[in-house]
Amino acid sequence: MDGDRYVELTFKIVPEDDQYSAHCIELGIASCGDSIDEADENILEAVDVHLQTLMDIGELNRFLKDHGVSIKTYRTPKRSLPARKVQVSLGEWAQRSRVAVPH
Repeated sequence: MDGDRYVELTFKIVPEDDQYSAHCIELGIASCGDSIDEADENILEAVDVHLQTLMDIGELNRFLKDHGVSIKTYRTPKRSLPARKVQVSLGEWAQRSRVAVPH
């Protein structure tokens, strides 16, 4: 998917016989694995392939809307600098701002 857009999805992994079953609740996608980690990895891959395929065929927005999933945009924080001390000449500042500075 686009680097500046994302969706929030819920994964549920439960034991099932001798494996773990993994489900993406919102998208209705399922996978499994021999361990929780493998099931988690497999559901992530299944969701990634599914979403990429939808994007490739131009159906991603419709599919997500139909499944009640909203696309969100990352908000890049504005760059800030740490606090620092500086020296400002009051004479120069007063001339620019037309403020009288007492001597």
